[in-house]
Amino acid sequence: MRQPGGAHGDVGRPRRRGARGLRRRPLGAPSPARDHRDRGGRRDVHRDQRRRGPAQRREPDHRVDVVGFAGDGIVIATPLGSSAYTLAAGGPVLAPRADAIALTPLAPHGGTAPPLVVARGSETVLTVEPGYYGARVEIDGHVADLPAKTLTLGWRRDYALLVSFEGAEPFFAGLRRRGILADSPRVRARAAR
Repeated sequence: MRQPGGAHGDVGRPRRRGARGLRRRPLGAPSPARDHRDRGGRRDVHRDQRRRGPAQRREPDHRVDVVGFAGDGIVIATPLGSSAYTLAAGGPVLAPRADAIALTPLAPHGGTAPPLVVARGSETVLTVEPGYYGARVEIDGHVADLPAKTLTLGWRRDYALLVSFEGAEPFFAGLRRRGILADSPRVRARAAR
């Protein structure tokens, strides 16, 4: 689920048998930061997580347009990553084709800091006051020191290409099958009548 290594990915290559099509998915990009690629040159399209390191306390100040809060960290997820870490942290699940990102605070320090869904065009600025041991960025399990005190999140113009296959399970059906989404008992009882 990462961007292929080439600039245009596999667009010119023939599709595998059963492939239903290619879809473009926007990539989020923190700036100023080093380019978050793994050793194969692929970018993350799932989620970006900022959190405190072991045995440290930090005071991140997160602002989305006019909202600010302090906490132990924040999970930033694209629609593809929202059904994992964001959901586990109490945040929303975004529809796969949503043109938004989810911001879910981790252990907010007082105040009201609900998860937020931010649409394309919003500027998200993360200001981090590192604790004694500093702060870090974690992207799909890859950990790095925080590259700057202030990060501005925006939208990239390049896209990851995802291949879908005929007969593939729809996104929300997969969440229902795994018990991540479930009807309330009242709805199930009504349907059983």
